[in-house]
Amino acid sequence: MIRWCAKHGRLVMILWSLPVSIVYFFMFYYVGISLAYWVLFVVFMTFTAWGFVHSCKFQVFMKSIKSLNEACDPYPLLDVVNERLADLKSKKHLRGLLIYKALALREMGDFTSCSEILESIDLDQKAASPILKILYYINLADIYINLNKINEAQRILSKAYEILQVTRLSKRNKLTLERYYTFNHFTIEFSKGITDGMEEFLLMINKQPLSKRFLISSNLATAEFYLRENKVNIAKEYLQFVIDDGNKLYDAVRAQKMMDSIEEQVEKQPDR
Repeated sequence: MIRWCAKHGRLVMILWSLPVSIVYFFMFYYVGISLAYWVLFVVFMTFTAWGFVHSCKFQVFMKSIKSLNEACDPYPLLDVVNERLADLKSKKHLRGLLIYKALALREMGDFTSCSEILESIDLDQKAASPILKILYYINLADIYINLNKINEAQRILSKAYEILQVTRLSKRNKLTLERYYTFNHFTIEFSKGITDGMEEFLLMINKQPLSKRFLISSNLATAEFYLRENKVNIAKEYLQFVIDDGNKLYDAVRAQKMMDSIEEQVEKQPDR
């Protein structure tokens, strides 16, 4: 019901306010009450209808975010964002919606489309908030990492770091953004063969995850770390967690491919 109301906002506003307004018009007319009060009543009904519709839209959007972060399912978020973009009348929320669309596509493994969307966003066209810029740069750096554009990823991530250092944020937002920044930083270092401090950081965030989705990503990174350390059995434990709990995230597909590769290598080894 809430999803339907959010999708058909104009119709809901009409059904909410028009019938009652007509009834009250005749009531005010026959009773002899000034029609100015009726006009005020219509304004009130329209405003409450508008508030209800936007409340529904907000609830649907937050539910789709929760579906991604806790149920590891990016498809509801993509559906909701596409609906909003199709119905968008103002560019006020365009950049934010595009960033969320790119995030959903990233978690589906469509890195090319995600990159195209993020690169199309002009942060300077209309002043963006610092937190939006940080999210944008962190997400774009993550995509460049997945596309193996390491130098670009490092350049973009440094922009996020610069803004993080000078922006006043709530304790929760600062912790979240710093974790995402540091995770990408270690991923870049790992791609260069540098692993100093990585194990400690990964084990820490695995115990204190920001969300189930982030836990899936950090467990996959931990598995990759232990594979490079030739600790295959430990790596398999982390991979199995990602496979079992990753649901519809592309990281679960990656983990399964890595697990299959390990099993193939084991089978090829001669019996001792």
